[in-house]
Amino acid sequence: MNVPKKAHQKSGRSKKASVDSKAKETAVKLFVHSVSATTTSEKRIKSVDKVLKTPFVYEYDDYLVMWKGFFYCIWYAEMDKDCQNIIFRICYDSHFANLGEFFAAGFKVLTNEWTGMDQYRVDKYYFLTRHMLNRCLRLALYDSDSRDFDFIDKIVNTIEPVSEFICHICEIYLEELDNVLVRQVIWDPSDKAEVFSYIIKPWIKVFAITDDSRTSVCINEYIFDELRKKYLKRGEDAFRVKLSKFLSTNLMEVAKDPETESKNRKIMYHLAEQMKSYLKI
Repeated sequence: MNVPKKAHQKSGRSKKASVDSKAKETAVKLFVHSVSATTTSEKRIKSVDKVLKTPFVYEYDDYLVMWKGFFYCIWYAEMDKDCQNIIFRICYDSHFANLGEFFAAGFKVLTNEWTGMDQYRVDKYYFLTRHMLNRCLRLALYDSDSRDFDFIDKIVNTIEPVSEFICHICEIYLEELDNVLVRQVIWDPSDKAEVFSYIIKPWIKVFAITDDSRTSVCINEYIFDELRKKYLKRGEDAFRVKLSKFLSTNLMEVAKDPETESKNRKIMYHLAEQMKSYLKI
């Protein structure tokens, strides 16, 4: 019996997809196995380089497993140049087709593992988080066809349940945003204000719905207070006015949302009034 050519092609594609899926799974499992126990720094770096250079198009679930390997890799590494090299490789030598999914999975794994870290290892993950955040902001602002602010929203929502982790992100967020923005030497004030507006928006949403007092204090201190001190009390008038207008408007709108915690609503109204005061040039 003659089998139609299209059927042959469909069958061939199905077999290739199956082979690729098994190859991906094998590559990730081998990587995790190779770094899940004590080994030399040279072997760890070699394993990281190998998995980062695999030619497959991974899915989010694949990245979750891969990031468990990265987590173990850093767990066993000493906080020295070798550990820093591993972190730099993970954050800046990763060039997967869907990097957004890669880093979203990374933040998910760190969120799940954060409360189990001990005081002797947490500094390594502080360092990792800082460089993950830097790369994510670069991806959102510069390395996508259009600015991908939804990607930042997804990252912030991923880390929101763990107050210890979210407070650390808050503490370094504006600092890393500054480090990323200096890559563009000349900024139109309106354009820069728009960037700040959308980059800060996820934190307004988290502040509105959180019932954790530590999280709300951290967002207020490291996001809203720092915005006022560093950007709204000084700087170009056009940038300052536009950013103040956006922040006050957005705070008022989110405060009115029925899902906003009542204790946070009053604070948000107060913050909105403070932001309005900077509209006067």
